[in-house]
Amino acid sequence: MKRPADPLPNDVASLKALLLAERSTTERLQKQVQTLFEAIRLARQQRFGASSEKAPGQGELFDEVEETLERCDQTPPDTDGSTPSDTPVQATTTRKARRPLPAHLPRIHKLIELPEAERVCACGCQLSEIGEDSSEQLEIIPAKLQVIRYVRKKYACQACEDTVKVAPRANV
Repeated sequence: MKRPADPLPNDVASLKALLLAERSTTERLQKQVQTLFEAIRLARQQRFGASSEKAPGQGELFDEVEETLERCDQTPPDTDGSTPSDTPVQATTTRKARRPLPAHLPRIHKLIELPEAERVCACGCQLSEIGEDSSEQLEIIPAKLQVIRYVRKKYACQACEDTVKVAPRANV
């Protein structure tokens, strides 16, 4: 905010008035800067600050947990002689298998095989079929349901018994 250099007055009263005017302008601008800084701080707080979706008394939930823990610490331990480390804990990692699709639905069998070029082992021998993977997919056609069964052939090398190849999954 540079102004062209105006010649300053020579009398003291004019200089004092000019100084007071400059001071008031400076104070006004400083207040404006402070207001803008506060607005920026509030905007940042709203955007990046803690969530405002807090329920009243939400902090008291932790007090209840602490009280419960204190009560548990004060109760005497069981005197049955067993410790928590003595009892074996069974891991429950078994997953239930998906129910099979109903047998009454019509099925379309699609056979997916490896191309002839890929049925050759790295050792040069021809791969022979050793099994197949099958999967079923429920296809819903408006007013018609049918099951598409994909069978992917598996091939292995009889000579080196090292390589197993499976046909790629169907593009659905």
